[in-house]
Amino acid sequence: MEPLVSTLGNDPDLGELVDEYVAALGGRVADIERAAAAGDRRRTEVLAHQMVGSAGMHGFRTIGEAARRVEDTAPEGAAEAVASCIRELAALCARARAR
Repeated sequence: MEPLVSTLGNDPDLGELVDEYVAALGGRVADIERAAAAGDRRRTEVLAHQMVGSAGMHGFRTIGEAARRVEDTAPEGAAEAVASCIRELAALCARARAR
């Protein structure tokens, strides 16, 4: 699959922060997956909400949009719908690159 490159990765002031964000994405997704697997809908929603904002601030609009779908689905969606949204988010995060 094609890498998903940050719109801010080449910014001389922000590039290092984007590198750190990309390095932390796997852990963030794992936290969301664990919360969902435990049936903790509120924590799933909160963690996804945090990712919505952070993804946008680091130049990953599509990751933010996918996190928003998790956030919107988590409170009352069917477990499979939530899981599907999380899989989509995880796939995008796996493709993320700063540059």
